[in-house]
Amino acid sequence: MEPLIQDVRFAIRSLRKAPGFSAIAILTLALGMGAVTAMFSVVDGVLLKPLRYPDADRIVAVVNRYADRTAPNLTGGDEMDISADHDTFAAFAYSCIRTFSASLA
Repeated sequence: MEPLIQDVRFAIRSLRKAPGFSAIAILTLALGMGAVTAMFSVVDGVLLKPLRYPDADRIVAVVNRYADRTAPNLTGGDEMDISADHDTFAAFAYSCIRTFSASLA
C-alpha cells in the first residue's frame, strides 16, 4: 500500500510542476470519456434496446432487390398487391423514400 501512496504523491507533484500539460491531459481524458459515453448512448438506444412496439420481433421489412439497382424498392401498386394477395401479414404499411439532388446555378 505504501508504494501506491508514494506513486500518487509523485504523480501529484509532477502535475503541479507542469500545469499546462496537466490541463491538456485532463481535458483530453474528459473529452474522450464524453465521446465514448455519447457513442454508447446512441448504440444502446438504436441497436441494443428492443423496439417499443408490441410483438416487435414480428416486424419485417419487404423490399425488392434488383441486380442493376436502377429500379425502385416498392411501388404503391406492389403494396396493394401484397396486402390483397397475402394473408400472412396482420397489417401492412408502405413507405416511400426518394432521394434527389439539387444545385444552385
